[in-house]
This record gives sequence, C-alpha cells and structure tokens, in this order.
Amino acid sequence: MEDIHPPPHPPKDFDRVKATNPDLVKYGLPPRPPPGSDQSIRDRWLYNMSQPLHYVYPSFHVKKPLPTISASGVFCGAILNPPPGRKFMAVCANWTVPNVYPPESARNGDKLWKDGVYSRFVTVGLDGAGENACDVVVGTTSEVEVSGGQIVRQDAYARVQYPMKGLDLEITTLKIKPGDFICVRVHLDPTSNTKATAIVLNETAGEYTSLLHDITGGLHFGGGPARWGIQDVGDPVDYKYGAFAKFGTIHLVEPVAVSPIDNVMRAFALQDATVINMKHDEKVACSAIKITPDLLRIR
Repeated sequence: MEDIHPPPHPPKDFDRVKATNPDLVKYGLPPRPPPGSDQSIRDRWLYNMSQPLHYVYPSFHVKKPLPTISASGVFCGAILNPPPGRKFMAVCANWTVPNVYPPESARNGDKLWKDGVYSRFVTVGLDGAGENACDVVVGTTSEVEVSGGQIVRQDAYARVQYPMKGLDLEITTLKIKPGDFICVRVHLDPTSNTKATAIVLNETAGEYTSLLHDITGGLHFGGGPARWGIQDVGDPVDYKYGAFAKFGTIHLVEPVAVSPIDNVMRAFALQDATVINMKHDEKVACSAIKITPDLLRIR
C-alpha cells in the first residue's frame, strides 16, 4: 500500500500551536484555520493542539477487503451535503467509545450466546462526490467475542476505511478501550485533491495517531457529503441487522463539517443534516436524533 504513509515523529521541541501549516500537515496534524474562520473551528483546533498529546506511530493490518460499491449497507446517523458549488475540507466529531454486548438475536438459551464476534463501528466520514471520487471513513470499532456460549472478550480499536480502494485498516498501536473519549477528524490537503489525513485522538489516554493517504489510480478525494453515525462491515452471525452488537446509546459531540468560503473556514453542524435510521423487517432497529445542532444521539 504505497499510497498510505504514516507521518514521521514530530521533533521533541515541536510546538503544535506555533507550527506552520506545512509542518502541521507534514506531521499528520490539522492545519491552522485561516484568520476570520468561524470561532468554533478555531476553538476546537486550539483545544486539540494545546493538549499534552503523545504521538503513536500507526502500525496497522488490513482487514477483510471491503466491497468497492459502498462502505456499508448498514448505516444509522446523519448526512450533510456541502454548500452548492463547494466541498467539505474536513469533518470531525467526538464520542465516548461504547462497550458492546451480543444482541438479543444471538441468544442461545437462557444464559448462552451463539459463538461469534459482534461489533459496532462509530464513524465520521467524507464521501466522494463525482466520478473517481474516494470516500474516507474513520472511527472506532467496539467488539464483543463469544466462545463456548460465553463472552470472552470486549475491546475496541481505531479503524480507517477507503471504500473505493477496498481498504479496511485496523490501527493496532493506538490503544483504545471502552469508556475512552475520542476525537476523530478527516481533513483534505488544501493543495492537492489526492491527499487526505485521518486523525484519531484519544483524549483519555493523551495519545493520537494519524495516517496520510496520497491516493493513486486516477482517484481523488471529492469532499462530498459529510456523515456521522454507526455502520457495520464484517461477518456477524447470519449477517443480518439484528445480529450486530448491542451498544445502548452513543452521543456524537460537536459533529462539524468544514468548508472554505471566501478564503476562510466555515463550520456546518447538524441543522441541515438528513437523519437516517436503521431498519430491520420494516421496524426501526436503530435511530438517530439531532438533540441540538452540536449533538447527535444514536440508540
């Protein structure tokens, strides 16, 4: 995967707040918003860059290849189109990593479960827009494993997907566990439509990692619709909606998409986003609700 590049370690004396934008991008960090950009964007950038964060070099392994048509046939959340004639250059959100359990459909008697691995993937993403446009999907996957009818494992990990390339990557070096508070961000390089950066920041552990992607093969990053929610790609028992892991309630905090307008960055929250519920047998199996423009609830 010659087009996936972990950024180099920043120097020990690297000051994220004072660094130039080229250096920030070089080290896998979001560029500073231009003067005049929306205050919420500047505040979030300064907050993230001011934290005492330790960079974790991203090692990863490739999961089972994705279908190349779409990231998932199972999605619940919100989707927001960019302003007419514009594109989104970044999308982000924060959440607490959920602990998950086998679904009721996996019951095998009063006290046992069907063996298997059940998961939920909490994501932010920038979809492609137009021909040869690539999506980027980033988030955390929570899993529960059942063996011998009993729960033997509950954990979580960071995940990055490039559906047009069929790539599904599990980042193994950034340690994440249920209960950690996570900030996830995707931003496109303002100088090239073939470059994007995926960032996962574990505020609880004080660590972050990022991946730089310089896409090849005639593809580009479209900066199309932004989305926030849960999706599932994998091999759950019977591969049906009811077989995915039970997660309770997830709150996506400060879900924001960013678009350049008049040489400054403008923030777009949930006001105009379209909510998509997950259905199974014509019944709502998972619902998304816009609590406020800055809070999306999924349960």
